[in-house]
Order: sequence, then structure tokens, then C-alpha cells
Amino acid sequence: MGTAKHRDQRFTALVHGGMAEVALAGVLLVWLNHPDSAARAAFGADGSKAVLVSGMAMTAVAMAVLVLGNRLRRTIVITTVAITSLALAGVGVLAIATLSTDPGLTVLLALGWIFATLLTLAITRAGARPPPPPKRKQR
Repeated sequence: MGTAKHRDQRFTALVHGGMAEVALAGVLLVWLNHPDSAARAAFGADGSKAVLVSGMAMTAVAMAVLVLGNRLRRTIVITTVAITSLALAGVGVLAIATLSTDPGLTVLLALGWIFATLLTLAITRAGARPPPPPKRKQR
């Protein structure tokens, strides 16, 4: 029963990661099609796009780490969580900064940030679980 629960939690976290990617991709598409909207962003047009793309890339890497799970070394998982958290901090700053300039994009940025943060938390919870007990041979 425990394995099914962990599998369901991993699936839910991957869905959160996918939803984060979709929300952040929507913001990127708006910024690519409307340069004036991107220019009003917190880090300027190019800086804001770079922060957004790095957040999206690290979310994708975090999804891969979650799928690979116990097959990776602990240092790789911790490093991925740390770098993803830093990239998502930039996305959070963008979400707060666009609150006054573009409320519609703020909603997408905030949703993407929240869902990606939930994915990162799922990785830390998955790493904190003890390994499953060894299976006994049936006679």
C-alpha cells in the first residue's frame, strides 16, 4: 500500500510540474509576441525572459530528477533542489513585480511559481523517505 501512495504522490507532483511549465510558457509567449509587455517586467525584457526560461528549464530538470528518484545520488538531488529553488525565487520576484504593471501575467507567473514550488517540495519529501524494505522470497 505504501508504494502505491508514493507513486500517486509522484504522479501528482509531475502534474504540478507540467502545469507550472504550461503557465510559465504562456507568459513567455506573451512576452515574445508583445515586447512592450516584456520591457515593463522587473528585470527588463531580456533579463526577465532569461529568468523565466531558467525557471522553466530547472522545473523540467526537477521533473526528471523526480522520475529518476532513488537511482540518483543524494548530492545530485540536493543540488537540483537548491538550483531550482534559486531559479524559482527569480520567478517569484517577477510575479510580485508584475502585479502593478500586468495583473493577467501576474496570475500566470504566480500559478507557475506555486506549482513548481510544489514539485520541488515533492522532491525533498521523496528524498526524505527511507528506502522500501527488501522483498522476501516466497517459498
